[in-house]
Amino acid sequence: MKKLIFLTAFVVTGTLTFAQGTKFFQGTFSALADDATKKNSSYFVYFYSNNCNTCNTVDNSFAQTDVAKVANFSFPGLKVDINSKEGTSLATQFSVTKTPAIVFLSPSGDVYRKVEEAVDNQDLVAMMKRYTAVNETK
Repeated sequence: MKKLIFLTAFVVTGTLTFAQGTKFFQGTFSALADDATKKNSSYFVYFYSNNCNTCNTVDNSFAQTDVAKVANFSFPGLKVDINSKEGTSLATQFSVTKTPAIVFLSPSGDVYRKVEEAVDNQDLVAMMKRYTAVNETK
């Protein structure tokens, strides 16, 4: 009985952790940029749109535990609808022309890389780790 309870708790906890996925920054781009600068942290902006079928691939990547571990603890990000007022403004600022798109930024706001295609969780983790490491060596 104890084993069954432990196993059930383990499965439920693992499921909840997985279901949480990446926790995107709740606020504006300006607030994220200010926060990242204060913490000397690289960050990203993920552009999506409701009519973008390939955005589902990226959404699924952000839901993965390996991506969430990196994003939630060392690489904050903002998820923004490219058709929103802020999304349109940011898309112009970063020359984003389609979704899905992810712009990786240094703590000072310089663009490390812009990706305008679907990426899987392994590529996403590799990019976040690469740009976190770049920041840590400065």
